[in-house]
Amino acid sequence: MSGAARRLAEHEWFLVGDDEIVIRKYPGEDDYMVFEGRIQPGGGPPTLHTHRSSELFYTLAGELTYFVQRADGSLDAIGGPPATTAFIESGAVHTYRNLGSEEARYIAVVRPGTDLAAFFNEAAVGVGDPRRAPEEIDRIYAAYGEVTDIDPARA
Repeated sequence: MSGAARRLAEHEWFLVGDDEIVIRKYPGEDDYMVFEGRIQPGGGPPTLHTHRSSELFYTLAGELTYFVQRADGSLDAIGGPPATTAFIESGAVHTYRNLGSEEARYIAVVRPGTDLAAFFNEAAVGVGDPRRAPEEIDRIYAAYGEVTDIDPARA
């Protein structure tokens, strides 16, 4: 974690990789965070990852596929149209992808939210600014959780 990260404003769209994210509610005493994502076709976090937060995803538009790794290493895929939900337990190896041909949108509730909020504040770039390479995002993320080299689109 590099110390001088700025604090993104609530309702300010930013990029992590190619994914547009906006924080709708920062963690407070209740320690949960709400954020929304706009994911272009092929988009999503670069690889499977894990962290201490539990996440509840709700697809608002388009189609998203949420991947969760089982104990035997195989992947469960939870996918579908708007109103698809996926609950990711704390510590679960997971990611998501837009495997469709249109932009997809989701909202997520994360608890505890402090680590992910710190990650967003460190890894984010402004919309229209040069994007960070996936390897740089993984390096930043490693301070907040674990990243694998498994890309579910190729698994």
